[in-house]
Amino acid sequence: QRPTMPLAQRARIAARGGGYGPGGALLLDGDAEAALRYHAIYNEWFLGALFKKSYPRRALQGLRPHLPEGWEDDMEQIARPLDWLGVNFYTRKLIAHDAAQAWPSLKEVPGPLPKTDMDWEITPESFEWLLGWIAESHTGDLPLIVSENGMASTDVLLNGAVDDGPRIAYLQAHVDAMRRAIDNGA
Repeated sequence: QRPTMPLAQRARIAARGGGYGPGGALLLDGDAEAALRYHAIYNEWFLGALFKKSYPRRALQGLRPHLPEGWEDDMEQIARPLDWLGVNFYTRKLIAHDAAQAWPSLKEVPGPLPKTDMDWEITPESFEWLLGWIAESHTGDLPLIVSENGMASTDVLLNGAVDDGPRIAYLQAHVDAMRRAIDNGA
């Protein structure tokens, strides 16, 4: 039974999430594995510890030597019950294999979608996917709260007003993506 205290006083945590995917339309050798490795490091690392009491195998391949001795014993404390999970989302990352780099041997590649002023792709579909993936693979019916979302854009004052059309469109597209995710069980 979940407590009935105000939402702000309940146990919670915010996870930084991002959609991921292999770079480009054509999968080059190693791109899919590089994308899965990125996903394990940036998404599954925290959620796996919180909800499965383990770190993902793909991330441990490179990070295990850097963990403190006895780290496995911390999982019971890390995986304490939560009342909700906060999700922060801004963009996706397209990932490709880069053999010239040390582990995790990957690089970000630019995507084809419209971008914010920070050069981040605008991709509400990735947001919808992320919410669904989190609910399906980790949280079940635990409430998800979008704790951060938005876009950077240059405010230009013209005749005493800022045209906020692009920012409003961004937010509406992401609210619509949340609605679809909820309708599909997130």
